Order: sequence, then structure tokens, then C-alpha cells
Amino acid sequence: MALANDPPDATARPGPSKMMDTQRQDLDNMDFQDSAAHSFPTPSGPSDQNAGIDSQHQADGAWQTVLTLRKKKALAKEKKAKSVDFSGTLNHQQASTGEATGKPKHKPTYRRLPPLPKDDFKIVVRPHQGLPVKNLTSPLLADAVIAACGGQISGDQFLLRIKPGSNIFIVSTPHQTVADHVRRLTTLSINGRPHSVNAYVATSEGTTKGVIHGLDPHTTPEALKANLRVRTQGVEILQARMFRNTKTAVITFFGGITPRYVYYNGGELPCYSYKVTTQVCKVCHQVGHRSDVCPQPDTPVCHVCGQRDPVAGHDCTPKCAACGEGHLTGDRSCRKRLKPQRNRTPKGSSHQPAQNDTSMKPPQRLPGGPTTNINQRK
Repeated sequence: MALANDPPDATARPGPSKMMDTQRQDLDNMDFQDSAAHSFPTPSGPSDQNAGIDSQHQADGAWQTVLTLRKKKALAKEKKAKSVDFSGTLNHQQASTGEATGKPKHKPTYRRLPPLPKDDFKIVVRPHQGLPVKNLTSPLLADAVIAACGGQISGDQFLLRIKPGSNIFIVSTPHQTVADHVRRLTTLSINGRPHSVNAYVATSEGTTKGVIHGLDPHTTPEALKANLRVRTQGVEILQARMFRNTKTAVITFFGGITPRYVYYNGGELPCYSYKVTTQVCKVCHQVGHRSDVCPQPDTPVCHVCGQRDPVAGHDCTPKCAACGEGHLTGDRSCRKRLKPQRNRTPKGSSHQPAQNDTSMKPPQRLPGGPTTNINQRK
């Protein structure tokens, strides 16, 4: 039964290979802009010593990627600040005045969370099975984080937000030292009981992800980075890694777009957009979290129909946990197998032409003459 562990490029082209989006799914619902949160997966539990080494290696690589990206964004921000002209400021003032004098907006039916600081480090902490974070309070988790860091950080240096749907929580901080401490967490003590956790740093906006196929499954990230290049102007490769034991590599780009082709050892390869699949837990048959962070791992559920406490020989009809229709969960034909991409059009942008722009005006008929565009008269 195909579940959410399918490869992120599963719809990019047909094939038997399957991948799993392990981190972007957690970040897609975060209340800050993060270009389709690009982060790197942390295994739920290494089966051997090499797996643990690879996990730590990937985490360190992701940390260096975040630091590099922040430097690039700081330089771009300084450059943008120098190029701001008076017209942009005036348009912003006019827009603000219009909003102030317009009709009051309807209040939402729910309390919307404020966005986390845009330029902060975002560390995602994923507990292992058996710890439902929705039953905990954020101050309790914050105290556990401070204690796990040996008291080297304080509560006024970070913000902590619980994401109950994904059974994770996010630590946001502007301090690099705090982020470095939190990303190394492996255990939290909750109510006197230790709980294993995985922590990783999420990259922010300005990055995209792509996938390529046909490489050696055991290629190291260093070899990928050294031999990969792009020709698309303004796009740079930040990091690359193989996806588990497959022949597919996941590439993180800086520049806001995913190139159509990349070059590995000089050979041209098509690059497909990294597509995020809906997470479905194999343990409880619920949507929103992975099996390794299931808050109720002891609940018996039929993986085909989703019936709780199933008995032998029960009437088992396939039912998709994502869309509720009569097919297996994760089927390629499921209309909700992929997460919808969020529209990240900057505020204040408009697709309509300016009022003084007549280039898009419809043709007008002149007296005694043929139909002519008004611009042709000027």
C-alpha cells in the first residue's frame, strides 16, 4: 500500500521509485514565509551506527546551508534598501491610506496565529512515538528545552510554537548560538520522564527544491555539490543529497526558481520540482504526521479501511485517509495525495495594469474611421 512515504517527485514522471517528503510537510503549515520550508529529514531511529553518522552529517550540512542562506539574504536586503526610491514609498503610503479609509474587514471565525519573525532561525523539534505535544503547554516545553540545553539559553531568547496537527513544535530565535544549542537536542525531560526527539533547522524563503534521477545511490553530498552545476542565471546550488538508497538526489537551490536542467559531471539531467505529499500515519491512519511521531502508537487500526480495534474477518473496504474515497491511502490517483501549494504573492502586488497605463485598453472606434487602438493616435 503506497502511503505518504512516496518520493517527492512521484508525479513528476511515471516510475516505480517512491520517496517520502520528511520535512517540508512539517513546514508547509508554519506561519512564516519559508518557500516551501526547505529542510532536511531526520531519521526516526537509525538501525545501525552508520545511519546515525549519516543523520548527524545531514544535520550539520543543513545547518551550514542555513548560515550561508542568511548571509546571502542579508546582502540582498542591504542592496534592496539602497535601491528604494521615492515612488515606492509613496505607493505604500497611498495603499495604507486606502486601507485605513476602507470598509472594516470581517473578523475571522478563529484566532489566527501571528507569523513568526521572518528572519529568525526556525528549529523543528520532532518527538518520537508516544509523546502527544497537543496535550502539553508551550511553557512546559520551553522549560524542557532550556533544561536540555544545560541552562545556556533563556526564555527571552526564543519563541516556541506547538503544531498539534503534525505533532511537532517550532523554536524561533534570532540568535545563532541559541539555534545551535537547540538543533543538537536529542532528549527532553517531560514531567520527569525522558523522551527522545529529533531536531533540525529549516531553511527560509528564497530557496526551492528539485529532484534528479539516475545517480549512484551511495553518492556523498560532497561529491554531489562538487559535480553539480546550473546555467540558470541567478540560481545557485546550496546543498544536495541522495534520497536514502534510491537513485534520486534532492537539490536545494537559492534564487527563487527551480531550473529545468542541471549538469552532473557535465551530463545534462532534467530537474523536476520537489512536490510535497500529504503525510499519513501508518500506525493510527490519521493525516498530518508521520509514523515515527505518532502520538498514539498503541491504538490498533486497520491500515486498509481505517477501522479502530478491528476484529479478524471484519468487512474491510478500502478507504483513503486523505480524501475519504474508496481507494487505498496514498494511491497515485488520489486527488489529495499532494499538498496544495500556497500562494505566496507579495502583499501589495497586483496583476492589474496601473491606472495611467493605456497599453491594455480595448480598441476604440474613431469617428468615420476603422477600429484603432487609442495608443496609435499618440
